[in-house]
Amino acid sequence: MDPTRTPTSRCVWDATTLSQKLEEMGYKRGGQRPFQGGWLRQHWRSLNNGKQGFSVALLIYRTSQDSGSRECAYGMQIDGGNA
Repeated sequence: MDPTRTPTSRCVWDATTLSQKLEEMGYKRGGQRPFQGGWLRQHWRSLNNGKQGFSVALLIYRTSQDSGSRECAYGMQIDGGNA
């Protein structure tokens, strides 16, 4: 079952909480854009005086449950290298 296509899918990770945890680790939240039926949300953390960095992209989808609608993260991609 693809959670980006099923509005009542089980929430894998709460997107707001996951973004907050990344920010607590020093990541800066970037933009968000449509992607594969949901949204792609970027986070960035520079290292080595800005010469290198890590990027975390979250695949976000909206789900409706008894408690109401919320944004959930279905997947995450971590990438790093020279800035």
